[in-house]
Amino acid sequence: MDMQPLRHSSNARLQTFVGYQYTGSQMLAVPSVGDSKSAAFHTLELGTEIQATRELGFKFGVVNLTNTKRDDAARALNHILLGRTAYVGVSYRL
Repeated sequence: MDMQPLRHSSNARLQTFVGYQYTGSQMLAVPSVGDSKSAAFHTLELGTEIQATRELGFKFGVVNLTNTKRDDAARALNHILLGRTAYVGVSYRL
């Protein structure tokens, strides 16, 4: 078996992203109430990916940074929006 040294490169690749989503007001059919207008809302997402080596990568970010919540009309129909959520990930290619 031929042992290869672990190679280190200072050419780490960094990618960042910003996501914005706007959803306008909507008419929802609520069975017990009838038609109801749901308010508009927006969400913001930020993240970074770092490819440290050819084999090793990291990513992290925040989804729904503004912690937006849907209004009562939308929640009555279980149209919920996941609150602020952070994520972290590591990948390694063999």
